[in-house]
Amino acid sequence: MTTGSWLFVAAALVVASIDWWSVHTDRDRLEQLAKPGVIVLLIAAAATADVTGWPLVWLMAALVFGLVGDVLLLPDLDRFVEGLAAFLVGHLSYTALGLALGTRTRWLILGLVLASVLVWTIGTKITDAVHGSDYFAPVVAYIVAIALAAAVLVGTGRWLLLVGAVLFTTSDALLGWGRFVGPAPGDRLAVHVTYHLGQTALVVGALGV
Repeated sequence: MTTGSWLFVAAALVVASIDWWSVHTDRDRLEQLAKPGVIVLLIAAAATADVTGWPLVWLMAALVFGLVGDVLLLPDLDRFVEGLAAFLVGHLSYTALGLALGTRTRWLILGLVLASVLVWTIGTKITDAVHGSDYFAPVVAYIVAIALAAAVLVGTGRWLLLVGAVLFTTSDALLGWGRFVGPAPGDRLAVHVTYHLGQTALVVGALGV
């Protein structure tokens, strides 16, 4: 990573902390700027890095679709299905990123096991809650996409990508649980914290650290 990339990552973490504070104190206007602002800075970090080729293409795609999803899921918009679709494409992009970086058999098996456990223990609870509703098909598709992304990212054997995948998956699990099943631990604040730390870890890990 270049010096510029590190500076943008540092700025992203500062803005993330502002977003967490805005969520904790119910400052919606500040959240509307800070939450997507984190991803904008992470996009800048990727754009100024010394990485080229398909890994950069897929990383940028994942971040751009994540930014779109962030905006669509802001409290004032709350376009859940559209936001879900944007993040689904983002997770597919992260899957492609993992494949472009290359996977290792033992790590990929571990990733598949972890993804299967998460789907069985949490994913099925969420799908049961939305069964028979208009949310069922998009939620099932999303769970499959994030499980695939998590498995492949873990499969790269890069510890930061593993951490990022686990945190991002945790964020989505908390969001889905809180929306469809019942109160989730930490509520919206936990969703934001795990999401931002997960995205940051994925960016830094993909850029070669």
